[in-house]
Formats: sequence, structure tokens, C-alpha cells
Amino acid sequence: TNNISKVFFKTYSLGDINKSEKSFSIVNTDSGNYILGVDADGYLYLFKTKLSGKLLWKKKVVPENGYSLEVGDLQKIKDGFIILTGKDGVVNNNYNSVTNLIKLNNDGNVIWNKTYNMDNHEINQSLTTTSDSGFLIAGNVDVGPVKNIILFKVDSEGNKVWKKLIPYTGSL
Repeated sequence: TNNISKVFFKTYSLGDINKSEKSFSIVNTDSGNYILGVDADGYLYLFKTKLSGKLLWKKKVVPENGYSLEVGDLQKIKDGFIILTGKDGVVNNNYNSVTNLIKLNNDGNVIWNKTYNMDNHEINQSLTTTSDSGFLIAGNVDVGPVKNIILFKVDSEGNKVWKKLIPYTGSL
């Protein structure tokens, strides 16, 4: 038998968008609330809710670089939140990859938004904090028959420190 019961089910409006969400990430705040990041129609929507699902606020983050934003990862940090976004796409007739790292305060307001132009259509998918309050970002890229794992380090203000490609063949 299945002993799982539904506590609540909520639907939050994204306004007048034309497409459904593509990806999302959720994180627990220190106060027991939750921040949900959803991308839709090229924008990033943030929702803060109580455990009961009651909506506390909703924010819309507009891309600064002409690319649309797609949620990769969302993390709680000591003074707010950090969101990793990535997009592979065409801007000004050029096919490029970009990664954005967006730092938000506890109210969901953008403190800074850094854009990193990436080589070889890199897709960055995950991040973690480092002991020096910076961030380590991981992703992948396919270049011909060679596949690479990408790691890049940024400092606490989002400035790129280094980037490494780790080649692999076949599956891991």
C-alpha cells in the first residue's frame, strides 16, 4: 500500500507568458521558507513561499545580455541566494553560449548579475560554494568526438578566477 498523502498543491501564475516553464530549482531558506526559480519565455521567475505553499513574493529577472535565462542551479548562501543560469543560443546572428551567475538578497532583489561568454557551446549546470566564499561551476561541452567536463572558479563578487577543461571519452 502507498502511505503517501498530498499536503498541498499550488499553482503560481507567471503572468502573460506564451510557453510553459522549461526548468526549475528550489532551495530552503534559513527561515523555513522556500525560493523556487523557474524559467519561461526567456525570463527568470522567482517565487518565495511558506511550507504551506502560501506565496510571499514573486520576482521577474530580465536578462541583461540579450540571451534568455534558463535555470541551472539555485543555492542558499550566507547573505542571500546565488542562481546559475545557462543558455546556448543565437544573438546578433552569432551562435554562442553564455552563463550567468546572479546574486540575490533575501528579498529576491538582484545584487549583481555576471555574464560569462563561453567557448565551444559550454552548458554549465551546477555550482557550489568554496571555502573562500567564491563559487565553483561545473558543466559539459562536446567538441567533435571529444567530450569535456568544465570547471570554472569565480570569486565572491562573481569575477572569473580560472577555467579548466577535463577531457573524457565514452561514458563516465
